[in-house]
Amino acid sequence: MTNEQKREVARHLLNAAGTMIEYWDEQETGVPVQDARECVARWLARLPGTDWDVRLDQR
Repeated sequence: MTNEQKREVARHLLNAAGTMIEYWDEQETGVPVQDARECVARWLARLPGTDWDVRLDQR
C-alpha cells in the first residue's frame, strides 16, 4: 500500500469518526460526548495525512 493510499484510508476513517461523534448523544451510551471525542481523537492522532476532522477538536 502506498503512502497516498494510507492517507486516503485515514481520511475516510477520520470522517467516519467525526460523524460518529457528531451523532454521539443519539446513541445513549452513558459516555459524555466530550469524553468520547477526546478518547477517539487521542486514538486517531497518529494517523497519516493532514485531513483532521474538526468535529474531533484540534489535533
